[in-house]
Amino acid sequence: MARNPLDAVVQVLRIALYEARRVLVACLKAEEEAARARAEAETEIARERRTAESIEADDGEVDAFAAWLPVGRARLEQATASEERLAAETARARASLSIARGLFEAAE
Repeated sequence: MARNPLDAVVQVLRIALYEARRVLVACLKAEEEAARARAEAETEIARERRTAESIEADDGEVDAFAAWLPVGRARLEQATASEERLAAETARARASLSIARGLFEAAE
């Protein structure tokens, strides 16, 4: 007996569904790493600020903080932008997964 042509379509859609899940997992992982990098940048700025604001801080430490702060802020801005970009990619991956799931379920 000949195989139903729809079986091939279902198989292709199953593969597409698997790939969409894989992409979403990768996006979630990357977004999590970006959130961690942003949190680390925020923590670093707060730590350096506390050191500079400390009663024991001398003028050299305050000057070093003032010189370093633009670098710290740039790292934070870069990490925040990366996190936002990756969040958008994750949203697209979720939408793709939803579409792939719908197509697969309809064909099945």
